[in-house]
Amino acid sequence: MATTTTGQCEDKEEREEAAESDEEAEEDEDLPETSGDEEDDGEAENQLIQAIALLGKRQYTRQWNEPSSIISEFNISTDQQKSIDTSELLQGLTNKKGLKQLKQRLNKLSDNTTQLLKPLAPIQKDRIHRKLAYEKSSKQISDWDPIVKHNKRADHLQFPLQEDVPAIPSLNTKVESFKAVTPLEQKVQFQRHCQQVFGIAMLS
Repeated sequence: MATTTTGQCEDKEEREEAAESDEEAEEDEDLPETSGDEEDDGEAENQLIQAIALLGKRQYTRQWNEPSSIISEFNISTDQQKSIDTSELLQGLTNKKGLKQLKQRLNKLSDNTTQLLKPLAPIQKDRIHRKLAYEKSSKQISDWDPIVKHNKRADHLQFPLQEDVPAIPSLNTKVESFKAVTPLEQKVQFQRHCQQVFGIAMLS
């Protein structure tokens, strides 16, 4: 029994030693991989440093869109009291042909410009309309002033002042406006027409 127990102990020790040797071998295998990762990290750091160095050489100047007091094609003017002149806008066209004629035309246009008036408020517009309507109605009423004064001075008045006499149409107007409708009337009208034109009566 003693020999068997000692043999078992030796087998256990051998197994433990084999397991330890396997673990060491695995650790040795992992070591080169970690060193490769470190090398990759070092290359990435070097590339980052080179990129930063290149950025220092090529500086990007950002253009600001904030308003400034200087008038140019890139800036917005904040000075509202000063108006922009056309000559300031044409500074970049000094070497162009026809600039003189263009300046002359712009000067003529600037001289002839008239400022539009501010539209009236609705209350003021209504007031002006009422005033014009009052003047028009007072003028129409003033045309009746002589008649009113004459009637005031008269001893007595008889109404209506002017009687409407109905117009009585004469016989000639009735004859001229007569139009034959029935066959008998048409026949009589034809006879009269022949008698007036030819001097004879057409017998049928």
